[in-house]
Parts: sequence; C-alpha cells; structure tokens
Amino acid sequence: MKNSDKPTYHIIPGFGEGKYHIQCLATALERLGYAASSDAAGADILIAHSGGCLDLPADTGGKLVILADPSVTPGVPALVRAMLVKVWTDAQECARQHRLRRWAAKTFWNLMYIFSRTVHNWRMTRLTLASGRRLPAVAGRTVVISHHRDPWRWLIGHDEPVNRGYVFVTYQGSHDQLWLEPADFASVVQSWYESAS
Repeated sequence: MKNSDKPTYHIIPGFGEGKYHIQCLATALERLGYAASSDAAGADILIAHSGGCLDLPADTGGKLVILADPSVTPGVPALVRAMLVKVWTDAQECARQHRLRRWAAKTFWNLMYIFSRTVHNWRMTRLTLASGRRLPAVAGRTVVISHHRDPWRWLIGHDEPVNRGYVFVTYQGSHDQLWLEPADFASVVQSWYESAS
C-alpha cells in the first residue's frame, strides 16, 4: 500500500538476485525517508538492476525509472564473457576497498538465488539474450546508471532509437555497486528523484 507521506519505490532484481540484495538497498532508502511498495505499477520510483531492467511493468508513465547497470547483450558469447568479467571486477573493487567480507556475503546469496530461483533466472537470461543492444521502451523519466567497471555498459547501443531519450550517467564502481554500497546508491536515487520533482 502506498504511503502518501513518503515517495515509494519498488526494486526489480536481476539474475541470481533476490530478497537479500533488495533488503540491502531498501534499508538505505528507508533511512532517507522512502517507503517500499510491493506493487511496481503503483510506485513513484522503479529501480531495476541488471536483467531486471528488461522486466519492467507495462505502465511506467509518471515514474522515475532507474535502470542500474542493465545487462543487454548481442549474444551468448558476449553474455558469458560479461558475467565472468563482472565477478572478477566486483571482487577486485571490494578488495581495493577492503570489503571482501561484503562481497563474499553478496556472492553467497547470488549463488543461493541462482539455484533456488531457476524460473526467474531463466526469464532474466531469455530477456537479456532477446534484448540485443536495446534497452526497454519506458514511458517515465528514465535514468540509465552504469558503473565504470560494469562489463555490460559497453554493450548498450546508444544509437538505438529506443535508447536515445534516456539520461545516461556513469559512476565509480562495479556492476553490483548498488548492493555493495547501498547507502551511496540510495543517495544517487534521492538526488535524481529530487531533481525530477
């Protein structure tokens, strides 16, 4: 149910992601005064990550839509290569920041969700392979956030007609930055939401 006092958000996870990942970011957003919405269509802000960027509700009009590190790909070899690079760069980024414990916990839950959410993961894989280099058509104000070490950011076709109306921004970090540094990402969401109001 929507709380009229607070802006609401809904998080759409990607491949190998679930409640653990969502809760990390949800806690940070709620500290900033946002309220969770179980209904994607009724939320003020949609935050989709990785393959979840391709699994948006049909009606996104009037919302702020944040596509965080979308995983579009022109084919299976590019997808496999990007997944391997993603694991490596996430680990490197966390080692550099002395946060390997956080990376290990996130990766443990990634593995748990890979094996326990097979239907969801198969859907994410099919949507990613079907996307080519195109992002989904979105009616709301759309911000595409890529992190400078995200292997998929180079696969987005910026010249694709559907991608031309979006705002593209790049921040420091790796593909799973929103789960690894949720407070920082929540501040980014707040900044874009306030600038849209």
